[in-house]
Amino acid sequence: MRDWPEFVAGEDYSVQLKDDSTGEEVSIRPMADEGVPLSYLLITGERNGILYEKAVGRAIIELQPHTDNLMIENMD
Repeated sequence: MRDWPEFVAGEDYSVQLKDDSTGEEVSIRPMADEGVPLSYLLITGERNGILYEKAVGRAIIELQPHTDNLMIENMD
């Protein structure tokens, strides 16, 4: 996501995005569970925002080759 115009800061799976034209912000943070360094990603942002949907889609594409257990959960 580093090459995206919305990229603000980040490293590895931790990313901050902001669309200056709409003000939409998205945060992606890796989360550890039971000692596993990257158990899941927490993606927060405005629901149904274009940047949010773009970030979720990219996260799925990046994680898919590295796991046999990819699940999406809406925390609303």
